[in-house]
Parts: sequence; structure tokens; C-alpha cells
Amino acid sequence: MDELRISPQDAAKKVAAGDAILLDVVTTPSWLALSKVPRGALRIPPEEIADRLHELPPTGEVIAFCT
Repeated sequence: MDELRISPQDAAKKVAAGDAILLDVVTTPSWLALSKVPRGALRIPPEEIADRLHELPPTGEVIAFCT
């Protein structure tokens, strides 16, 4: 499963280069408790993913993160 992981530094490079987007799938209670969230991330709580897949870009890399 480690081959599916990416370091925060590598993720930031890909997003900065326009090669990927960040998908924030943090649960709502956890999200409300966060002191800092990545700027520019598309936020879709896990319980809404199935209904909101159309919001993801049809091409390119999506880097999902959660707590």
C-alpha cells in the first residue's frame, strides 16, 4: 500500500506545478477541529464522495488526504 502514498512535499510540488489537485476528505468533525487546512484543496467529506464525483477533474492526478 505504500506505493500509493505520497509525501506532503511531493504533493505540494505536484499541486504547485499544476499536475495534481488536493482532495480533502477529512470528516466534518475533524475538519472543524483543524487549526490549518491546505489552501486550494477541494473539500468533499467522505459521506458525500459518491454524490460529488462529478466535481473532480476528468483528467490529471487527484491527491486525497484525510486525518
